[in-house]
Amino acid sequence: MPIVYQIERGWSEGIGGLSFLGILVGIVISAITVFPIYFSYKKQSLATTGRLAPEARLPPAFIGAVALPVGLFWFAWTNSPSIHWMASIAAGVPIGYGMIMVFLPILNYLIDAYTIFAASVLAANASLRSLFGAAFPLFTTYMYQNLGIHWATTLIAFLALACMPMPFIFYKYGPAIRSRCRYAAESDAFMNVLYERSSQTPTVETKSNGDENHNTGSD
Repeated sequence: MPIVYQIERGWSEGIGGLSFLGILVGIVISAITVFPIYFSYKKQSLATTGRLAPEARLPPAFIGAVALPVGLFWFAWTNSPSIHWMASIAAGVPIGYGMIMVFLPILNYLIDAYTIFAASVLAANASLRSLFGAAFPLFTTYMYQNLGIHWATTLIAFLALACMPMPFIFYKYGPAIRSRCRYAAESDAFMNVLYERSSQTPTVETKSNGDENHNTGSD
């Protein structure tokens, strides 16, 4: 984002860094939004006798998946020097909000879907993100110089738009997809057995206590 203002508006690196303020506002809004989402999920979990499906983590990502490409398209076509800089920086709000509201539900979904393999899944996820983070700066400057500030960002926006249906797809077809994955299926079977054992334990204890009370009364 700062490169746009440095190339077209002549901002210095220090002042260009202030363009992240819009994204910061979006992240703060998403952080506030997380609290009611957490309590809603907790309430839903307590009301369920069995295990909640991992897909229950995904609905918050629906809004984020829409907000992210909206913010990118907004930024792509308002970052011209002929338009006030506040218009493009304001586009950072849905971008920052969308990034967090997609990232956190997906991360929780991976943990719930793979449970006993969660550490490996999170490590793979972090490694992949790090590779992308290392690769993109190598060509981003050339991309903006060759495509221009409008179409370079639009290209990224189209990539986000292509990924937008993914939370919806996994919410609907997630169980079928997970059943075809060896590790997700093994994790799901393990958690189901664990929940069955935990639900049976109180019954056994209650029966034992009842037998002890009966024997005490007979004595």
